[in-house]
Amino acid sequence: MKNNNRCHFAIIAILILTALLSFSCSTTAIKTESFKTWDIHTEAQAQFLASAEYTKPYQFGAKGEVEISRPVSPVFTWKYTGVNTEDIESSLLLISENADLADAKQYEVSAGDTSFTVADGGMNLKTSTRYFWQVRATMKDGTVYESPVSSFTTTGGIRNLGVDGVINFRDLGGYRTVDGGVVKQGLLYRSGRFNEKFEKTLMITETGLQQIRDLGIRTDIDLRGDKSSDLQDVVYANGYLTDGSETMASPLGNDVNYVFIPVIWDTSLLVSPSCATMMQKIFEVLSNEENYPVVFHCSIGTDRTGLAAFLIGCALGLSDEDLTKDYLFSNFAEIGSPRLLANFSTSIRTLKDYEGATYAQKGLDYLLKNGVTQNQIDKVRSILLTY
Repeated sequence: MKNNNRCHFAIIAILILTALLSFSCSTTAIKTESFKTWDIHTEAQAQFLASAEYTKPYQFGAKGEVEISRPVSPVFTWKYTGVNTEDIESSLLLISENADLADAKQYEVSAGDTSFTVADGGMNLKTSTRYFWQVRATMKDGTVYESPVSSFTTTGGIRNLGVDGVINFRDLGGYRTVDGGVVKQGLLYRSGRFNEKFEKTLMITETGLQQIRDLGIRTDIDLRGDKSSDLQDVVYANGYLTDGSETMASPLGNDVNYVFIPVIWDTSLLVSPSCATMMQKIFEVLSNEENYPVVFHCSIGTDRTGLAAFLIGCALGLSDEDLTKDYLFSNFAEIGSPRLLANFSTSIRTLKDYEGATYAQKGLDYLLKNGVTQNQIDKVRSILLTY
C-alpha cells in the first residue's frame, strides 16, 4: 500500500512539474517591453489640447491644409528567449479592454518580428481606457508560446481616429459634461465624406472599410446638399446627382442604414429652417438606440457636421471650452482652408438670441424652440451619457 502511495505521489509530482515547465515555457519564451500609459495624440495635437492658446490652432501647425488629424498607435515590442525565430510559423498581437483578453482584436505579425504598430493611428484606441495585450507565437511544430499579459492606459482628450481614405474622423465620446457625466465612446462619430464629391468613386479604402466594420457602424447620416450650376438647390444622394430612380445606399455597405438629410451650407445656417429640419431629423435617428453606432458627415466634416456636433454637444451638456476645441480640431484635417475662432463665432452668432449663460444652455434652448423634443433629448442623453 505504501509503495502504491509513493507511486501515486511520484506520478502527481511529475504531472505538476510537467505543468509548471509547460507554463514556464509558454510565459517566459516571450518577454514584452511594457509601458504604463499611451497618448494617442501627436505632439502637435497634444499641445493644442493642453494649451490655453487652443483658440489659435495655427500655432500648432493646424491650418486646414494637410491631413494631420489622425492619432498615433503604440509601438509594441518584445523579445524571444530560448526560441529560434526561424522556427516561428506565425505570430499574433492580441489587445483587449478585458484582462482575460475576451473579444481581443488580433493583429497578424510577421514571423520573427519583435515589434508591431498600426500605421496612421489605425488601431483606433479609446481615450482614458485601460488595455491589455499579449504576444503569441506558433512554432512550425505546433508549439504555442505566450507572453505574460501586459497593460497600459490611454490618456484623455479628443478621440480622433484613423480611417484610411477618410479625413477628420473622430468620436464625440470621451468628454465630461458640466453636470459630471461622461459621454460614452464608440457610439457617435463625425467625419468627412466617404466618396468623391459628385462622384460614386470611393475615397475610403478597403482598409478603411474594415476599420469601419471594426467600429460596428450601423447608421450613416449624410448631410451633403449642394447647388447646381444655375444656383438652384439640388439633391445629391451620396454626394452625386441623382434623379431619384436609384436606391440610395451607404458607401460603407448595404448593411449600414443610410439616412440622407441634405443641407446646403452657409454661414447663416443656424437661422435657416433647414438647420431646424436637420437637427429634428438627426435627433429622430439618435433617439433610437437600435441605430447606434452612428456616423454623421457632410463633405469635409467641418461646417454642417461641425454645427450639428456643436448642437448635439449642447444637448449633452459639454463645456464651452470642449465645444470650441471640438470645432477647432478640424483644422488638423485637410479641409481646404482654416476654420478659426472667428468662423466658429460667426456660425453660432445667432445663439445670443436664446436663453442661457453658456453655449450648452443656449444651444439646448435653440433645439427645444426649433422642433427637437425634450423626450428626444432625454433619450439621447440616456443612450450617450454615463454617470
